[in-house]
Amino acid sequence: MPKRLLIPRESLRDKIFVLTAGLMVLVIGLTIILVNARFKREISTNLTHSLFQTARVLEHFRETRFTALMDHAVELSHETRLKGSVSTGDPETIHDILTDIQQIRNEDLIVILTHEAELVTFWGPIAAGDKAYRDEPAVQDAMNLFDSPDFWDVGGQLYEVACVPITLANHLVGILVLGNHIQRPYMQAFVPLSSSQFAILKSDSVIATTLDSTADKATTAQILQAVRKQIENLPHRSTDLTIPVLQESDLFTFTTSEERYRGILVPIHGILGNKLGNFLIFRSEDQAYAQLVETRWLLILIGLGALSLAMVLNYFLSRSIMRPVETLVAHARVVGSGDLSQPVTVQGRDEIGVLATAFEEMRVSLDKAQKELITNERLSLVGRMANAIIHDFKQPMSVISLYSQMMTMGEQTPEKLAEFHQVIDREINRMLGMINELLDFSRGEYRLNQQMVSLHRFIRESVEPVQHVLDDAEISLILELENDVPVYIDRDRMRRILDNLIRNAMDAMKPREAGKITIKTEETAQAVLIHISDTGDGIPEAIRETIFEPFVTHGKSHGTGLGLAIARKIIAEHQGALTFETETGKGTTFSIRIPKP
Repeated sequence: MPKRLLIPRESLRDKIFVLTAGLMVLVIGLTIILVNARFKREISTNLTHSLFQTARVLEHFRETRFTALMDHAVELSHETRLKGSVSTGDPETIHDILTDIQQIRNEDLIVILTHEAELVTFWGPIAAGDKAYRDEPAVQDAMNLFDSPDFWDVGGQLYEVACVPITLANHLVGILVLGNHIQRPYMQAFVPLSSSQFAILKSDSVIATTLDSTADKATTAQILQAVRKQIENLPHRSTDLTIPVLQESDLFTFTTSEERYRGILVPIHGILGNKLGNFLIFRSEDQAYAQLVETRWLLILIGLGALSLAMVLNYFLSRSIMRPVETLVAHARVVGSGDLSQPVTVQGRDEIGVLATAFEEMRVSLDKAQKELITNERLSLVGRMANAIIHDFKQPMSVISLYSQMMTMGEQTPEKLAEFHQVIDREINRMLGMINELLDFSRGEYRLNQQMVSLHRFIRESVEPVQHVLDDAEISLILELENDVPVYIDRDRMRRILDNLIRNAMDAMKPREAGKITIKTEETAQAVLIHISDTGDGIPEAIRETIFEPFVTHGKSHGTGLGLAIARKIIAEHQGALTFETETGKGTTFSIRIPKP
């Protein structure tokens, strides 16, 4: 007897085709990945080399700028007019000379100091007037008759400066400071020397950048955010004005809303090694990889052309599979929605046919199990409700029977008869309340008859019928009512809820032990709260998670076990909430939250 094939013959053709198409996709995909990796590696190497080369160009550029600035400062320090005005010590005369110099040479910062490094006058930003010049190492060098370059922080801005002594007859009469503001024009002067972009960073700001979108504050913030962590981890490998030896590990990438960049940070140090900021040298990876993207798309188009031909053939070969699969999916969705009445009609001898047969068997089994479950659940619910009615009606009916017999035994005074009537009426109302609970639960819906009522009046009217019951049980009722506000509620249903919570509190306390029930109101900006607290033993931990489920009657001497479940739903219909807090041995507090009208 031949063995039964686990895979029907009808599917071999499709499997061969799928395998062939898969191999084509794999080959094309691997080709694209390998070419992409090769190009990407080459581009990455070129980017790295370019950034390191640019750093070396920057070193030369900075040296050239400092040399030119220093030569300019020395030349000015030897001008007779400047020396003469400085020797007078008159700030106005010196300032006039500085103004003439600035108009001719267009300097960003000119400062004249005394031979003791005290400020005489300056031309430049206002912050230059508040700087402590005596503490600057370059100024101290000038006081010792040495020319000295440095980077300075002036009012939060960076300047490259040259400090030179002003002498007469080999005696120091003052100090000249020239400075160039490091900003966008400064960086633009460097762009022709390199194909990279640049930015100067200081503290929490981007001072200058060659990006066209510099004016866009969001882009500037993105640059700063991207490189902040890199700045924090930047090693301190230099203690002078020269650029440190850079390593490949110093490279990093960052992204703005426009492009992705690879960059390297070059710290800016003063002559004593104090860090003043960073040069950021970066190039666009997006632009560098543009050619790679074009090549990748060309390969993809070639691959798509080959795959398109295969897909045309696959369309005709797979139709016989797709139709039954779609039919089976539709049946699965119907079953998932809960409808188990529609049979599965997919035909076939392949895997789909086998699956459809198994699916139909599952549907039949689920349909049968669902019907049995519904029947059993209904019978169980009817039994529980009947048991609750029989059990809970025993006590009030016994009381009614007892007091009815007492009314017929001998002559009773009018006061006694009135008391008997009151007890019978109370028990009848109690039975009616239980019946209403069962009716509400069985219907599953609660139609509210809401009206505006006084909160305090509603509470007093609700507790009055149970006051004598509390007195008989020696349980004191305390009302702590705050501001009387109107509430929009269903008076009768909310009264039954309050009555139910009070009786639950009575059941939670041992009789004849002078228990206490406190009803307290609280007003918030959006709602009114009613707190019902008792001094019982608290709700057992075993039922705290299920306290609001139907038929939970743990520790109660009477009731259907539906009161809290119904109460929570009715309060929810009021757009409110019913919650509780309990502590073993100390009592429980139920809180009713009702929104203000």
